[in-house]
Amino acid sequence: MPPPITRLRRASGSRPSTRKMILELVLGLLIFSLWALPCQTQSSGTFSAALVPLDDLPLHTNGRYVVGRTGERVKLACVNWYGAHSQTFAPGGLEVRKMSGIVDTIVKLGFNCVRFPYSTEGQLYNPQVMDQFIAANPEMKGMHFQDIFDAAVKEMTSRGLMVIPNNQLHKAGWCCHFTQDEGLWYVPGYSEEVWIESLVNMTKRYKDNPLVVGMDLRNEVHDYEDTKLTWGSGDPSTDWALAATRAGNAVLAENPDSLIIVNGLCFGLELRPAKRHPIELVEENKVIYESHNYLEFNPFNVFSEVIMSWATVRIIAIVLLIAAVAAMALLSLAWRSLGGPRPKPQAAAVTFGFWLFVLLAILCAIFSIFVVALQAVPACHWWAMNDYFKPAVAVGTAAGLVLLTTFVLALWQPKCWRETLSPPTGPSKVDLECSGEDEADPGHQDFDGFGTETTDGRDSDSAASSSASREDDAEAETTRAQTGLLGKPEYTSLRIVSKQLKARQFNEKKAPGSGCGCGGSTGSKCAGDCEDHASLTQKRKERRRPVPWDRGLCCGLQCFCFCWMLFLAGIALLIVGILAPTYAVMSWNLDNQWGYLLEDGHDYTAPVWIGEFGGNVAGNYWINLMRYLSERDVDFAQWALNGKKWTTGYIDTAHMGRWVPMTPQWTDEEFGILAEDYETVRNPWLMLNLRGIEANPAQWRPPAKPCDRHLLGPACGG
Repeated sequence: MPPPITRLRRASGSRPSTRKMILELVLGLLIFSLWALPCQTQSSGTFSAALVPLDDLPLHTNGRYVVGRTGERVKLACVNWYGAHSQTFAPGGLEVRKMSGIVDTIVKLGFNCVRFPYSTEGQLYNPQVMDQFIAANPEMKGMHFQDIFDAAVKEMTSRGLMVIPNNQLHKAGWCCHFTQDEGLWYVPGYSEEVWIESLVNMTKRYKDNPLVVGMDLRNEVHDYEDTKLTWGSGDPSTDWALAATRAGNAVLAENPDSLIIVNGLCFGLELRPAKRHPIELVEENKVIYESHNYLEFNPFNVFSEVIMSWATVRIIAIVLLIAAVAAMALLSLAWRSLGGPRPKPQAAAVTFGFWLFVLLAILCAIFSIFVVALQAVPACHWWAMNDYFKPAVAVGTAAGLVLLTTFVLALWQPKCWRETLSPPTGPSKVDLECSGEDEADPGHQDFDGFGTETTDGRDSDSAASSSASREDDAEAETTRAQTGLLGKPEYTSLRIVSKQLKARQFNEKKAPGSGCGCGGSTGSKCAGDCEDHASLTQKRKERRRPVPWDRGLCCGLQCFCFCWMLFLAGIALLIVGILAPTYAVMSWNLDNQWGYLLEDGHDYTAPVWIGEFGGNVAGNYWINLMRYLSERDVDFAQWALNGKKWTTGYIDTAHMGRWVPMTPQWTDEEFGILAEDYETVRNPWLMLNLRGIEANPAQWRPPAKPCDRHLLGPACGG
């Protein structure tokens, strides 16, 4: 029963006030809610996976689901309990807690099955387990690998847990990194025949135990050195699908009731080839595909964790956009002040063709970098050739065609190409005061196609009169004194713009009332200046004639095109920065890699078991993955139950993921559900998330927001 509502003490003989009565009621409701909340959470039996009844075994597949004998779905809500595959040859935790206690905790946490890794070395040679690794289970002293593995399987299945043995690797230790030959199913000393023999031996050992429901053939296959794995090629040395078919059929020959679990290529990432080449075994409805997923398996998440946050990318993109737009606006204003001159269409085509080629060449280079990187780091040849090589070839071909077209156009119109780079010099005299409006008429000169068409019906007498009224010997001397680009006749347009800027700055300094200038003091000289200024302004409005196209305008056009490139880059960065950390991108990626297999009604439809995934913070990656597993209601095996691991080295992610050996020692398992005592839940938030996807169907609910990157590090994403 809930505790009684607490009453506030009051002085004898006094009557309670309305405020006190309201306070009593609020406190009572608060205490009741605090008491009731944990009770409701504990009593909710829906947030856990159901243990499968023995009379519903064996299991088989029906479309995208694993089902029992009755046809009802059996959800594989598993946890990895590793250690037996390592050099300890014993499941983790036996050094600190009784085996029965660990299994009891697995059941209480709501899982209904265990993925149980082992090594081929342990199964074939059956070494004796050192006492330090089973210290909390003295009755096991002197036992060998297979004895302890058998004892663990018996303990788990006696509690109703399903067990799936997993051939993690051949040589006892740790995997998986691209420099390790364990990515193949055959290594020196352990041929394919030896691998299959090990699988068959395990199958034979447990075929009379119906709760050992399947066999996970191999962990995280991947390329190694010059061996590039394929799927469906028919090459016995590279075709993983062919090898899995041989191994699966050998297991089914020993136990036709066993499920056969086949991992994807590229460390378990890629199951796309199964669409064209699904695994077909001698027994129907026995294939389950397996995928693995960690933060580092997702390029967008890796970028956010290793390089910079997507929030920073968005800021960079916005700054780039502002700079590009500002530069283009200034160039446009300068161009308009010159009357908006335009080059001949052929010259414009050459210029824009060149910049289009540059854009396509950059895109081709980006795709090519991914191809080269994935080839140089032996991990996933299939991924490189299908996701990056084809686009690189397509974009590179387009870039080549654009370059060829531009070159042909330049040969066809040689003057266009030559004069795009070195336009004619233009008129010899330029009116600096009037910003080029009264220079010699381009309509009367041949600029070899680069002048702007004008009519000959202008009022030439008016133009000459306006020009003569403002020209004097001092201005001519100033023009001759120009140095650098501004002193060259082919940069007339730049000199005009420079003069305009100086004139504008001069007029801004002459504020009203400063003594002279339009709007200031009156006087004969000032009045004359103002009249002249007003006359020029009126004439600019009435007649703004383009200046001839010259090298200065050509340079301005190139700058404008470059700013457009920056603008497009900023738009692309902003779009990527917004979309990259979203659920939409992750769901699209996973649907593309293996989620399509869950679509009913296809020849390739099959269950997908995400056999490994893990995280130590509730960041963007974790929340998006949980949402995906919940919405697709995917079978899973979380990595891992263990609180610590026996480590002989580590993967150095800062240096291309290379394996760095170290003195064997116990280290913390950051993805572990349990703490080092194998009893305490390490991260309650993690277990609450897993409880949501254990349910059948999944009932996961997202947290209010991801963790704070500033507090818990870049793994939070954002």
